[in-house]
Amino acid sequence: MKNENKVNELIEAHISRLEADIADRDQSTFSDGSRRNSLHAAFDAVDLKNIASLREGRVPLYNDHMDSMTSGNEYTMMEFDDIVEAKRTAARQRCRIAELELGRDWRDQ
Repeated sequence: MKNENKVNELIEAHISRLEADIADRDQSTFSDGSRRNSLHAAFDAVDLKNIASLREGRVPLYNDHMDSMTSGNEYTMMEFDDIVEAKRTAARQRCRIAELELGRDWRDQ
């Protein structure tokens, strides 16, 4: 399906962007192995978690990286809104195809 391909393309584009962001950051370390730039190390940790989530086909959530003040409410990270919208569109398309196969509109019931 066209929309499913769009989701996969967006996921791959985000993974490539995140990998490039990591590569562009200061990766130098002290003799003990700790990173010289701790802020870049923290950004890399977040980006690596986001890459792992995307490879699982899951849109990263803010709760993946911090405790939520709104416990139970999980919000997708805004930088991935294009994936959320593409998934929503693909889901609508799958529902419409199922309706056509059944020969009726689920809203008519």
